[in-house]
Amino acid sequence: TTTTCRSALRRDLSRSVASRASRRSYGYHASVGLLQSWLEVYLSGLVTLFAMMNPPAAVPLFLTLTTGMPDRDQSAIARRAAVNSGVVLLVCLAAGALVLEFFSISLAALRVAGGMIIAFLGFRLLFEHEDAHQPGPETHAARRRDPSLVPLAIPTLSGPGSMSVVITGFTEIASATTPADQAIGYATAALVILTVALSAFLILRASRRVLALLGDDGISSLKGIMGFLLVCIGVQYVATGVAEFVAKGAGP
Repeated sequence: TTTTCRSALRRDLSRSVASRASRRSYGYHASVGLLQSWLEVYLSGLVTLFAMMNPPAAVPLFLTLTTGMPDRDQSAIARRAAVNSGVVLLVCLAAGALVLEFFSISLAALRVAGGMIIAFLGFRLLFEHEDAHQPGPETHAARRRDPSLVPLAIPTLSGPGSMSVVITGFTEIASATTPADQAIGYATAALVILTVALSAFLILRASRRVLALLGDDGISSLKGIMGFLLVCIGVQYVATGVAEFVAKGAGP
């Protein structure tokens, strides 16, 4: 009888250990699956937003706007531009779609407005006067105007394309079935925005080395090329926005 009881106890103990091991294995695989799913969403959002923001494309404009400034000022402008772009996109994530709907602003209107600003900046670079060697007080003040918000953060980094990506993500997160999924979605989207903003700061700060290699003549040539490209980009934004107006109407 004693031997039978011991055997029964051993069987019960073995089953208990096996059951615990099975539950632990299931929990481990479930956690790994959730982590993989989260990483896929994070990396997908990161690649999409980085490609749309395209911080390397802002380097020529950053160099032309910060020519002659000390390294400390250039770093500060790069930092403020990255922070401003991150704040703009976070605001779009939090209430971008609601703001556009409240003011009846469509993404097409956003593209047209951004394109007009970009084209205007391009014209300024193209037809800039060559009397920079003897600047007056007004010219000197204009050159020292902080460009970190406009045009670096808006519309170069956090332009209509980046805003539309974030607003689209906002609508997808808002359609989640549970509050927990929505909270995870908002946290992931915010992390994506902060990561891309940090990458923009690092890229702009490293562009000072490019400035040292180009010199004054290279920067002058870069201004003309960049001005022409900005005009073309702005016109394309306007054309795309007008085409969307014609196709979808002027509503949001």
